Amino acid sequence: SDTALILGLAGEIVKAGRHDRDFLVRCTSGADRLLAYLEGDGDGVRKDAAWAAGICELPANAIAQLARRLVDTRSMLTVSWSLQRAQHGEQPFWAALGLASVIGQIGLPGGGVGYGYASLGGVGAPLNLGKSPGMSQLAKPID
Repeated sequence: SDTALILGLAGEIVKAGRHDRDFLVRCTSGADRLLAYLEGDGDGVRKDAAWAAGICELPANAIAQLARRLVDTRSMLTVSWSLQRAQHGEQPFWAALGLASVIGQIGLPGGGVGYGYASLGGVGAPLNLGKSPGMSQLAKPID
């Protein structure tokens, strides 16, 4: 349902004509295929808030409202590594990049997409992992 929500958000933005066409042309490859997929080319199903609501069990109006907020303000998307630990686990990561591209804020301060932020607990501070257990160096190398 993560990927469905992400695609529904992107599709809702495209349906409203709020996607950043200039960014998609200048900075992406294959955006035409993403937009066509979101609009239902190929399977006849538009990926929007109503479609995602049926999969995610969330109200369509809440998904549509979130889509509007994503383009009305500077938005930084972050995706947890845990999403990959499922069947087709790569899909949310690609979908998030597509959503960030549709929004068009990649490269702007406070905008874009990131993966695994804070997953190791070292955001904003040096990470002290300590020394891993192991054997000390031998005094005489083995010939």
